[in-house]
Amino acid sequence: LLHHHLRQWRSRVLPRKPRPGFHPGIYAERMMAPGQQQDPLLHWLQQGQPAGPWQLEVISPQEMEPQPAPSRTPATPTATTAVGLHLHVHYPELLPPLLRALRHNQLRPKLVVTLTDTSQEQAVGQLLERGGWELLALRCLPNRGRDLGPFLSEAGPLLEQHCQIYGHLHTKATPAAQRPVVERWRRFLLDQLLGTAKRPMADAIVQRMAADPSIGLVFPDDPACIGWDGNRAEAERLATRLQLEPLPEQIRVPVGSMFWVRRGALARLYELGWSEQAYPPEPLPHDGSVLHAIERLLPLVVEQAGYRCAVCHQPGLSR
Repeated sequence: LLHHHLRQWRSRVLPRKPRPGFHPGIYAERMMAPGQQQDPLLHWLQQGQPAGPWQLEVISPQEMEPQPAPSRTPATPTATTAVGLHLHVHYPELLPPLLRALRHNQLRPKLVVTLTDTSQEQAVGQLLERGGWELLALRCLPNRGRDLGPFLSEAGPLLEQHCQIYGHLHTKATPAAQRPVVERWRRFLLDQLLGTAKRPMADAIVQRMAADPSIGLVFPDDPACIGWDGNRAEAERLATRLQLEPLPEQIRVPVGSMFWVRRGALARLYELGWSEQAYPPEPLPHDGSVLHAIERLLPLVVEQAGYRCAVCHQPGLSR
């Protein structure tokens, strides 16, 4: 494993993170001289594992203590914290398994659900009603902006008004040829953000965020080191509008644009005002759109607002 890691970072071909929370590229950019050939992980270990933005807090479900029955829930931080969740449902057939995963947790967030198919609105509403979910809003919107468009234009600002902590999840599918890969990716993201029957992850994330107001954003610790790719130019334009500091070369990306966030952490992004015309029409290019840029800028927006990011990690789970 060590040899494989060293080869990946020496070649910079599909580099991956060697341990949860640690990003070798960010460490090298901040702590190593340009052109220095030593492996960032080895350099970090030799320096005594210094703390910094290269090592984020890792939230795991093991942090959760055994919970009593819901009728006897004590006054934990989450008991007095208003929690919400945006679900963007472009593929209604994937909503039931998402709701089943959410039920692994004691947490019952207020839901904002957005759809792109008016013919599914009644069926989705009935499904949520049968499940006893508290619904803040159910809205059908044009298929523009994928999941981030409805979040920025509708759900995010609404949840800001009602909740202290809220999540953003969406159904994800793809053409049949890529279906196995995307299904593994979808399962990875949901297991990291919602959890499983034995490891309820949303409970752990929200409890940690409620206990520590400095945490503004929590997203899955993807083992791959995703970078700007073809999105740097679009990100630079948007960063100027957001008045962000100069963009670093190495970044963390909430891949799949699914996460939990604190009220106020993304306020600057909402304040830009997002109309339907701000988003590219379908079919969306593989890279280079404003949506790809937003996905990569989310942690930087949160940090600029004065909060810190953390990652969630289910031990033994990867992709």
